[in-house]
Amino acid sequence: MLYALLDITGALARFETFDTPPAPLPAAKGLRWLPVEDQRPAPAEGETLDGPAVIVEADKVRRVWTIRAKTYAEKLAEIHAARAAAYPPLGDQLDAAFKARMGDGSELAAIDAAIQAVKTAHPKPAA
Repeated sequence: MLYALLDITGALARFETFDTPPAPLPAAKGLRWLPVEDQRPAPAEGETLDGPAVIVEADKVRRVWTIRAKTYAEKLAEIHAARAAAYPPLGDQLDAAFKARMGDGSELAAIDAAIQAVKTAHPKPAA
């Protein structure tokens, strides 16, 4: 389970995972462990999580995330990553381009078709 270490002022020092509750710390040090409760909702398509906001209570620490709509830049970054993973390897693209310059365009046509399929499968989001 996740615990938060707080100092004498109640400021958060760090998070740490323990299999069993941690032993109490000496009172003279002014440190204490509190269990952490995560409140993380599941975002829907087109949404993302913001946070967490950390709320220190007497007996626990809560980490609360909020849901918001993804920005255009976030959507575009996801599309770029998906396309990059799906495109034919760059070496194959270069090899096909070279062969096309030497008169054999058959591989280049196949590469172009594969690239178009990726662009169709992962269209850019509307602005």
